[in-house]
Amino acid sequence: MPARKIGPPPEGTVPIGPKLLRRFYEPILFLCTLIEMIKGERGPEPADPRPDFSLSSEQAFHCYVYKLAQVCDNERGGTTVTSFAVLQEPGRILYVFGSNQRDTQPLEDVKVFVTSILTDLKGVVSTPGEHIAKLLKIRRDVLKFNKPRLDYYIECFARALGTCLDICADDDTGDNGSQSDDSSASIQATGDSPVPSSQGDNDDETRTISSPSSLRRILERLQDACSFIHAHDDDLSLEEYLNSCEQLLAHISRVDRSPMRHAIEERAKEGQMDRRECWHKLRHFAGRLLSTYGAADFLVDATRRWPRLFEEDFDVLAVESSQPAPQPFGRKGRTAHEMIGRMTSDMRAMAQHQERAHTLETIGLGEMLHRNCAGTGPRPIVHAEVLVADRVRAINGGTRPSAFFGGWPFIGSSKPTCRLCSYYFQWAHGGRLKVRPSHGNVYPAWRVPDLHTDQGPGAARERVKVMNGILQRVRDDVFTLLEERTPQKKRYDSETSSIVVRLPSVAADGLSDFSPSQMGGLSISGSRRLPEIRELEPAVEELESVHRDSGGRGVAAVTAVGSEDEDEGGWANLA
Repeated sequence: MPARKIGPPPEGTVPIGPKLLRRFYEPILFLCTLIEMIKGERGPEPADPRPDFSLSSEQAFHCYVYKLAQVCDNERGGTTVTSFAVLQEPGRILYVFGSNQRDTQPLEDVKVFVTSILTDLKGVVSTPGEHIAKLLKIRRDVLKFNKPRLDYYIECFARALGTCLDICADDDTGDNGSQSDDSSASIQATGDSPVPSSQGDNDDETRTISSPSSLRRILERLQDACSFIHAHDDDLSLEEYLNSCEQLLAHISRVDRSPMRHAIEERAKEGQMDRRECWHKLRHFAGRLLSTYGAADFLVDATRRWPRLFEEDFDVLAVESSQPAPQPFGRKGRTAHEMIGRMTSDMRAMAQHQERAHTLETIGLGEMLHRNCAGTGPRPIVHAEVLVADRVRAINGGTRPSAFFGGWPFIGSSKPTCRLCSYYFQWAHGGRLKVRPSHGNVYPAWRVPDLHTDQGPGAARERVKVMNGILQRVRDDVFTLLEERTPQKKRYDSETSSIVVRLPSVAADGLSDFSPSQMGGLSISGSRRLPEIRELEPAVEELESVHRDSGGRGVAAVTAVGSEDEDEGGWANLA
């Protein structure tokens, strides 16, 4: 999907003073540069723990909202990252959504897709006997709409499979497993073997199927199941493509529910880096495939938990994406020494941080800073969750809980919140408007939402206060990183567990006995608890005046999205 063109700022917007822009973006670029430098020094990442707890009603609703957003994020690269808010209005439910960088027609396409999904969910409530048929239709519609992303996932999954099979072939010379071992592995991998009666039995099974020959047989079946991805579009109809996708997902799901997942997980954690990387990718892309497909299961289960949500009339409101703004910097060079000097007035701390930065100059810090501050990167945009929050505030004159369904003020996104968005919500909304937990990644192509002249001088002062609050948090992150040289950054910028979540106290009547060939072998299990946003730190720095140009036109502020994918990781229940 092409990026939005850079046009003039909207009429009647309030510009941000160039001094504040420079002060705001210098620490962000510095932090991104440090993370880029230091990430190569990290060791292998540990596997994420498998969540094992029930969700509260509010947490489950959060999952419903971001699962709805997830099925709308159908392309990789960050432009289609989508956020939703669910508002309760008299006599209707209002779904407000926005995306990072979608033009008018793609936004309309998403609106049509969401309207269709929500209409089908209403049908689940109004005709309970048809919930299986509705589930299968929603699953198929999700696969169809997400074909661009699924193509990428399946291609990466197939490549990882090929590398894993090569490793198994290399290891096979030392494997003395018998044909009976292979047969056992085949049964277990399809999920038909009995559940072990003890931990010892489970360990024995895992050791049996982890032999290279047994593992290879299962991987070969998966490889056969995803071979359709190499077919030319002219040779494969959409219906054939969707059928093949569902068959592949059924295979992956059966492996996920078998002891085989433990063998793959162990190989992702052990051995030499170059030999475990493919296993990590294998479980990562398997998890992404199951998560996309399983989102439909969660949406249907939501109709059982909150039937009122689907009994009322609804409307869907699309929020226009922001215009990419000019880069905040020109080509003037900036040094680490100078930038640190503008981040603190504490002379002793300044000298210490400058000395730490000097040690990094020998491995290219200066060159990287010069490149990153050259004004050639992505243009700043307003991220989807900030767009939606800004529109909700305009609709309701605020973000009071009573405006949201269930009294739960929440904006759910297809990806966990980036670090700057997390800081923004802490300062702009005081932690009262909740968002997904942050993955900690920092994207320099980020900006605050536009401010219009009719919002008054108080809004301009509040924007400066918010930017100063974010600024101080980023400066603290820079100083912490210089001290620890360990960035808080996730390899994948989404959830690393791709669990499909079961709503608590809701029975899956009619679903549990449905055959894996029809249901894809997926179950809806537990998910991680959504932590609260941390309390605000004390306000920092004096407010800086907001400069207006003579014509009243806004000078666009900062950044756009970085490279969004590598997506959410983790084989569905592997961790």
